[in-house]
Formats: sequence, structure tokens, C-alpha cells
Amino acid sequence: MRDEKKKIGARIEKFALLKCGSRREFSKLMNMTPQAFNAYLRGYVMPGGEILRRLNELGADLNWILTGKTTDEVMMRPDYPQVKEKSIPYPLISSISAGPLTEYSTMSDETELVSFHYHRQEGCFALRVKGNSMLGSIEDGDFVLVDTKEKLYNGCIAACRLKSADQIIKRYRDLGEGIVMFYSDNPIYEPMTLHRTEIEMIYPVVRVQRVVYKRREDGL
Repeated sequence: MRDEKKKIGARIEKFALLKCGSRREFSKLMNMTPQAFNAYLRGYVMPGGEILRRLNELGADLNWILTGKTTDEVMMRPDYPQVKEKSIPYPLISSISAGPLTEYSTMSDETELVSFHYHRQEGCFALRVKGNSMLGSIEDGDFVLVDTKEKLYNGCIAACRLKSADQIIKRYRDLGEGIVMFYSDNPIYEPMTLHRTEIEMIYPVVRVQRVVYKRREDGL
């Protein structure tokens, strides 16, 4: 865990030097004393929600800060599935929150289907997203495909159902010792941390589908 903190600290330091040229000047932007900021750079302290929010506001790529990889790099991993895909209908089972936690709600008693181009049907289901915390990657009203057979990795987008019956969709980060961080692409939302005992199920999002043409009642 300490080694991981040191790696994160080294990436924060690299970003700080690129941004301001000095750690001291960057600590001012972070509204921190140089001594307090140094604790993060040296890996003594893991950055929490407020620190990550400030870094994001200053232009840092939180996925890179926390994992050392960008999404494009993850997609190019040798073990990333490169398989033939076809259009498959999947059951739309619920709405899921991309914002503040909201209560789980089933769409209807009748099964509604949403088609995605993907290579597997078994173990997959569709969700409709509500909220704007993943703005830039996923928008309010988008459909996402969840694959329960795929593995989570740090920085992936995950759909999570809590034991409280709340559901969220955010980026996933395993902090170790049973702690999971969920963070948004939209900087107005602060990261949240949960213990795995609070989570009922969590699976990766593998596809996003968007309807860009929306009919209006007035016909305009």
C-alpha cells in the first residue's frame, strides 16, 4: 500500500512541476502549506476526495494520477478483448444514478430490450443512466451495457449496487484493505470511498449507447 501511495505521489509531483515549475507554487494553488503538500508527494498520505477535486480543477487527469494509465492505454493492453462483435438485444433492467445516490427503480414489469454491438450475450444487461457525474464519457439518458463476466480494473467505469439498494455509475479504483474509491469525470462531484462490505455487486461497463436526436412535443 505504501509503494502505491509513493507512485501516486510521484505522479502528483510530476503534474505539479509541469503546471507551475515548483512544488511550492503548486502547493499555493492547492491552498496547502508546502509541508502538508509534501506528505502527499512522499506517499505518507493517500489523496482523498477534496485533494482529488482540487487536482481535477487544475487540469490533472485523475485516472493517470491514480493508476498511471490513460483510458487509451488500458484499451491497448494485450489482454484487452479484441473479438468479433454483432448486434445483440439485452434486457434493460433499471435506471442507475450518475450523480447523487438515488434509490434503485425498475423500469417496468415488461422486459424492455436495448441492442448493442458486442461479442457476448450471457451475463450482460443494459441500464439507463440518470445524472451528469460522468459528463464527458456518459450523459444523462444514455444506455450502458454491463458485463458481469468481465474483470474490473482501476480506472474503468463501473455500475455498482449498494446494500442500501442505491445504485451508482462512476470510475472504479481499488485502494486496498477492502476500500474502494468511486470518482466522477465531472469535477463538480467529489470522489467517494466505500468498504466492500457496503457493496452488494459491482461490474464493469463495457459499452455506451446514446440517442442524439430527441423529439420535442411542440414539433420544433
